[in-house]
Amino acid sequence: MAGRNDQAIANALTDVAQAIAQGNVATMGQQNIHGTTEENRVDRFTRQNPSKFKGKYDPDGAQEWIDDIERIFRAMICTDAQKVMLATHVLVGEAEHWWRNTHQRMEAAGTLITWNGFKTEFLRKYFPLDVRNKKEMEFLSLAQGSMSVGDYSAKFEALIRFCPHYNTTGAEVSKCVKFENGLRPEIKQFIAYRQIRQFPDLVDACRIYEETSQARSDHYKAIGERKHNGSNRGKPYDKLKVDQEDKQKATYEREISGGGSPSTPRCFRCGAVGHKIIDCKTENPKCFRCGKSGHFANECRSSVICYNCWEPGHISTQCDQPKKTSDATPAKGKVFALCGTEPDS
Repeated sequence: MAGRNDQAIANALTDVAQAIAQGNVATMGQQNIHGTTEENRVDRFTRQNPSKFKGKYDPDGAQEWIDDIERIFRAMICTDAQKVMLATHVLVGEAEHWWRNTHQRMEAAGTLITWNGFKTEFLRKYFPLDVRNKKEMEFLSLAQGSMSVGDYSAKFEALIRFCPHYNTTGAEVSKCVKFENGLRPEIKQFIAYRQIRQFPDLVDACRIYEETSQARSDHYKAIGERKHNGSNRGKPYDKLKVDQEDKQKATYEREISGGGSPSTPRCFRCGAVGHKIIDCKTENPKCFRCGKSGHFANECRSSVICYNCWEPGHISTQCDQPKKTSDATPAKGKVFALCGTEPDS
């Protein structure tokens, strides 16, 4: 009886030993699988070609790095701890030293390290609050100005993430109203009354209106240019107008040349042919009407008759002879009398 019990105990101990051995093997296998899984996850993450962050002061670059890392996480199934591990894997240089010190500080304080906790610390360091406030103010004052609707929309979307009020699920209406208020007046006038409250639809409507308006403007501009070019072609009255201008020019040249042809001007000072009065070097003017010196042709009195003395060369107001009086004996006239005779009977 005692021998049978001893055998049973020995068998039981053997079973326990085998179970323990199998458990250790399973545990080791799980550890190997876990290690392989982590290596595979890092390999998958690395194949996505994540950008490395070196640190330094670059607020926009820091935000873009976070956005790039989160884009990769959306394609992978990761816990918070794994996200932190993968993200910090591509921190290099000054950024790597910063995280090592920050990690130690958080562990010493008993802070649970999560992905959101990492982002908070990261942005506090590389995207300070004052810079974030400036981005928020830039968004609140954003207007389309000279930008196209597409460029305005892109900048609007880039800055809106810095304004928490517009990032909630119930802020779609406020987002549309803000976008409308920044539009150029001609686009806003066409869009506002339609009260579009879905942001993608609002952007599309504004873009289509802008493109249509530009196409219409280009169309009428082209028509105007064609009309302008056509108006410059020869018209019936164009040649007449040119001929009249040529005649006026020729007349003017004849007048200033003293009556000769444009090629043979005549001088009003000396009366000679071949130069104009402006080029004349004669100091004593000569009348080319009477040939005498001392006066110009327009001052010549050769053809003037005095009504006081009836001598040529001056007028009565310049006459040196005694003035004729009105009581002078008038000339006697002859009177002829007509007498009628009666006809013979």
